[in-house]
Amino acid sequence: MVWWQLNLVCSEDQVSHLSQLLDEAGAVAVTLCAGSDEALCEHEVGSESLWKLTRLRGMFPDTVDAATLVKALERALAPDALPPYAVEALPDRDWSSSWRSYFKPLRVGKRLWVGASWHRPPAADTVDVVLDPGRAFGTGTHATTALCLEWLESANVGGADVIDYGCGSGILGIAAVKLGARHVFAVDTDPNALSATQENASRNGVEDAVTAVLPEGLPPLQVDILVANILADPLIALVPRFAALVRQGGWAVLSGILEAQADDVMVACQRWFQMRGCIAREGWVRILSQRLSQGE
Repeated sequence: MVWWQLNLVCSEDQVSHLSQLLDEAGAVAVTLCAGSDEALCEHEVGSESLWKLTRLRGMFPDTVDAATLVKALERALAPDALPPYAVEALPDRDWSSSWRSYFKPLRVGKRLWVGASWHRPPAADTVDVVLDPGRAFGTGTHATTALCLEWLESANVGGADVIDYGCGSGILGIAAVKLGARHVFAVDTDPNALSATQENASRNGVEDAVTAVLPEGLPPLQVDILVANILADPLIALVPRFAALVRQGGWAVLSGILEAQADDVMVACQRWFQMRGCIAREGWVRILSQRLSQGE
């Protein structure tokens, strides 16, 4: 089959809408990367873009006409103009399967293994999380996710109630259940992430122990562990909310933090949480904190 790709360079407020339009138009893959040389930037809570300019790529089979698609996008965005774009022919190869080679299984600690459905777990005694890459963020390969997985694997999560805040693909919550957690509330502002989380929970046979909800759908509760792998600014804004959600003595595991921003996050937490550790890897930081007395 012949494939082609539509490349757009769009502003941060266009990313979500254009991604949805490409998906609805029949894209077999929608990918995002920086549209310039800028580093990751911070955003308000609920924002999905990581860059002020984002290069958005949609891959299509030749059964989708490029000119017709461009006209449909122009109509959908009117009266706003379609961002700068280019149509690129792709080499004739089996793209539907060759992309799999980019995703490698991950071994975490002594017990946990994360891999796609086409990978074979290395041993019968591993705790296996099967996660096929999709549109929602999180396959375990990024340092921020790996740091959270390592903590979950080493901690005693047996019987714990957990919140995975900013769940993406659901990898952290599903791993927590596989490692013995009683129940996980997976929270995200993106409905695509919630759908991906429920699908992945079903794939792993833990759907009854994972509840995927929007932030406003989270019931009144306090949990033993809260894991949040997002960015520093949203984390800082959410700290009071996290304090209300974590019981006295419970744990908040915060990741997705650039090293230069770690102090700001810890300062924001210190009213409610005692810092218990900070680990850096590849320029990113995981902060471990413990909830103080509810009266503090």
